[in-house]
Amino acid sequence: MNTKEVKQAYDHTVKHAFGGEYEYHRWHKSPILRAGFAMTKKTIEQLTDSLRINRAFELGPGAGTWSKLLLGRHQGMRLDAVDISTEMLNLARQNLKHYEGVTLTEADFLTYQPTSSYDFFFSIRALEYFVDKEPVIQKISSLLASGGRGLIITKIPRYARSALRGRVVSELHQYQIAPRELGALLQKAGCADIAVYPAVLNVPVIVSPLMSRVLYALLGHMRLNMVNAFFAESYAITFTKL
Repeated sequence: MNTKEVKQAYDHTVKHAFGGEYEYHRWHKSPILRAGFAMTKKTIEQLTDSLRINRAFELGPGAGTWSKLLLGRHQGMRLDAVDISTEMLNLARQNLKHYEGVTLTEADFLTYQPTSSYDFFFSIRALEYFVDKEPVIQKISSLLASGGRGLIITKIPRYARSALRGRVVSELHQYQIAPRELGALLQKAGCADIAVYPAVLNVPVIVSPLMSRVLYALLGHMRLNMVNAFFAESYAITFTKL
């Protein structure tokens, strides 16, 4: 799937399927979605609250859900963000209109030309839309100043498990990458201090928001290991540009 197809898919979803209520349908419509939202939010807070962020870049802000979270927790933070979807950016502009220092640009990330470097990069659930990950990771590294920090949250490839739950993985979401592979690409691109954490934990096959929240309370603060990796649906990877 190319970037044009991703753009068309999300423009249609926002404008027609969800009628402008994207955030509700994506994160709040059901108990399991609300649990996923709470776990993702907690993960971002745990991994960024100790940082001093001045100038950040976000890949794939969507409706601005996570942009808003970081802008609210890091006073004075300036944000540049790039998304391929016109309709998503329209939602983001509405959600972020009260924040100063925000620049939202509709562009293909790989051809986007930044005008400055950044001390923080983040991308939440956008990496899986890129077929070839290596040029994306190289571009991410090039955006960061030396010593700049990064956070990516993306899904762990669990296609067999999805099939057991009766879920068909759409073409849009078939380019997920395992933590070890992503870590290797980051290291190759000149990044270090690479650490991986679970972001969303679920019981395999069984859909239980309560059990997911309990698992996260018990295992979510640890680095990814043999135990919590078994339950992880998505993971967070942090890194530093050398």
